[in-house]
Amino acid sequence: PGWLAEASAPARLIDGREKPPPAERVRGRVVEVAPRSGDRLRIILESVAPVGGPVDENGKAGGDPSFSVAYQGRVAWTWYKPAFVPLPGRTIETTVRLAAMRGAHNPGVWAIDRYWGDRHVWFRAWSGGRSGAAMLDPDSPQALPGGRVAAALAGARQNLLDKFLAVLPGQRGPKGQAPADSLSEAAAMLPALVFGDRSFISPEQSDLVARSTLAHSLALSGLHLGYAVLAGLALAHGLGWCFPRLWLRLSRPMAALLLALPLAAAYLWLGGMPLSLLRAACMLLFWTSLLFLKRPKALLDGLTAAAAALLLLDPLYLFDLGLQLSVLSVASIAVCLPYISNLARRLAPDRPAGSESFFDGTGAGAAAGFLSGPGFSLAGGNLLRRCLRGSVVLLGLSFCVQIALLPLTLRAFGTSGLCFPLNLIWLPVLGTLVMPSAFFGLAFAGLGLATPAALALHFAALPCEALMALLHWMDKAGLLLAPLSPRPHWLSAAGFWLLLLGLPVLIRGRVAGGRRYSALFVLGGVIMLLLPPGLAAYENRRPGVRLRLLDVGQGQSALVEWSGLASPGNGNSLSSGRVIVDGGGFAGDGFDVGKSIVAPVLTDNAPPRLDAVINTHPDADHLAGLVYLLENFRVGQYLTNGDRAVPALEQRERAALDRNGLARRVLQAGDSLELAPDLRLEVLWPEGPDRR
Repeated sequence: PGWLAEASAPARLIDGREKPPPAERVRGRVVEVAPRSGDRLRIILESVAPVGGPVDENGKAGGDPSFSVAYQGRVAWTWYKPAFVPLPGRTIETTVRLAAMRGAHNPGVWAIDRYWGDRHVWFRAWSGGRSGAAMLDPDSPQALPGGRVAAALAGARQNLLDKFLAVLPGQRGPKGQAPADSLSEAAAMLPALVFGDRSFISPEQSDLVARSTLAHSLALSGLHLGYAVLAGLALAHGLGWCFPRLWLRLSRPMAALLLALPLAAAYLWLGGMPLSLLRAACMLLFWTSLLFLKRPKALLDGLTAAAAALLLLDPLYLFDLGLQLSVLSVASIAVCLPYISNLARRLAPDRPAGSESFFDGTGAGAAAGFLSGPGFSLAGGNLLRRCLRGSVVLLGLSFCVQIALLPLTLRAFGTSGLCFPLNLIWLPVLGTLVMPSAFFGLAFAGLGLATPAALALHFAALPCEALMALLHWMDKAGLLLAPLSPRPHWLSAAGFWLLLLGLPVLIRGRVAGGRRYSALFVLGGVIMLLLPPGLAAYENRRPGVRLRLLDVGQGQSALVEWSGLASPGNGNSLSSGRVIVDGGGFAGDGFDVGKSIVAPVLTDNAPPRLDAVINTHPDADHLAGLVYLLENFRVGQYLTNGDRAVPALEQRERAALDRNGLARRVLQAGDSLELAPDLRLEVLWPEGPDRR
């Protein structure tokens, strides 16, 4: 529409004041509904068209003739404090403020408009609870055709979710009405684990789980479909017990997989079909086909087939970070599992004998051999050996997955946690206690049995409560280490993976001709790994001063960098450094500009270091983006104008300064910051203590 360019401008001034885009009544079909923290829904709409043109603050039509044109692409609508949950497939009519999808255009960082463009979303919209939204009846003439089946399935899923939420333990709000802040931290994890609904998890809780390297456990993945396979196996055993002649016509594994496929399809519907679940379902279907054809099965074959099927479905899935992490995790498990299993068998072999029961001198092997000796039952020794093997395999795989994902996680998030041994504790508890209890609670809730459902979910929430207590204690003790790191260039990431592939073959050399080709892999990997940081180091030694204005969306942020200049007071050495002036930001706490925009720019192939952080004034659109830098960067000094921010922002600022031992230095007119010879920043304002 013709008005969209004006409405999408960063600063739309009318009569000297900034005005938001005009509200507009639109109608479209709901494609996807994703709950978000802060009592928000993110709704994807398609086939969106205006209804009657734009409206002003009083609800009167504006009469712009350009609204007769329907929009191309989809609309991502954020609905704050929604009055109801729209159903996918149904037609909805609502009043929103619409603008073109726009991201922060800073080179070398993630662009939100490109992300949404890959998903055919070209517009963004937002509204509050009083948007006049209404779901149109499918038989209404205004309703878009199609979508009856999708709406029916979505309605059944939402009904089951409502029953699940109604019996959750630890509710702080009205029973059965679970707003975003009404659940305890433990109870908030259960909808995420069962339905993939993370809207009840607060940003603080999400940060704790991410720094503990346990965030992957909250994602719906092959673990959940594994329960479908176990259920299929149990049903197959039951059928075989009732009808023994069944095994003369059908093998037990085939029967188990055939019975598991409908259960897996049901869970795909229950979990909302994220790509990680689709990948696991494709692997399950592929393995079933191989078993039916009596062909050998391999983990990498199933993974390759699943990835190929998804990319044929939509080639743009290649750029989905969730799918990248999922595929790379499973690939690293497939490659490393044989080696780690062999190591586990060597550490705890089945038949210890004499002095060899110490198994290379390890205490674990000695314990296994002692417990399987004459003084203890053989079953106890076997149980201990199995526990030891399982612990070694789980810890080894966690380490290998962490290493394999390192370039991707550093590039995407800028940090990678060091607490991956927690997986050794949490994953067995999750798989054996939390998930089965949660599924039993879901089944009881679906059948209308509130008391046993509440009891099962209470039992499922107890380990989650213990986990969150442990994470809070570790955070206070400073043990949740997730240091900010340089974000590697994609060429360095490719070189890192080449090294991972080539080094094992080069060291072991068991493959014919393997050493020669692996040496080429290693050499190419080293060159690719070191080339980008080497070029960056060379660039930093070239004399010059650079000023970069960062696109932070709201407010301003200026980065001053210099290199190859003589150090102050020492003409024989060259200095380089950088200073940031303001960091942008928003008044709300839903989006951290410092974490999502400024820090990725500063750590793009560079260490998280700043010689100075300068805040011209403590308004949110200048200070909010600096607090994350004060918390996570190595900062030389912090300079301000002496004013105080709003209480919440000032509290974060003070905590960051205290944690890093920084003092606030107040500047006033006439001060000068000497960065290098002939390079200084002069302060023009404020004009002394009595400036007010």
